[in-house]
Amino acid sequence: MVLGEAKKDGRVAVYTIAGSSVRTVLSRAFQGKYGIELEFVAGPTAEIANKLITEQERGLRNADAVIAGGGTLLTVLKPKGALASLEPFLVLSEVTDTRLWLGEQLFHVKVGPGRESS
Repeated sequence: MVLGEAKKDGRVAVYTIAGSSVRTVLSRAFQGKYGIELEFVAGPTAEIANKLITEQERGLRNADAVIAGGGTLLTVLKPKGALASLEPFLVLSEVTDTRLWLGEQLFHVKVGPGRESS
């Protein structure tokens, strides 16, 4: 969901493993900056992953964003096609300027010796 769609909808659905204190900080910051409510579905990693996969299998896309560990994202959700690329949604210059990123490249996670995934 892009910002315009989120403003129209009035909320962004975030599936997360993050604790309540992190959710509170994210919610306040996002609401303050964009005037849009973050609606969280929180739980243990396996529960969030299973929910996403089940929804996808039923043709549903209820989550606008997912905050989970890299292992789950890459070994469970990505192979099931439950993730989309984040790169097209990165719009702020301080985010897209790869000189500011570790190794001067956009986010990546090691998935095994010598293997990477973005």
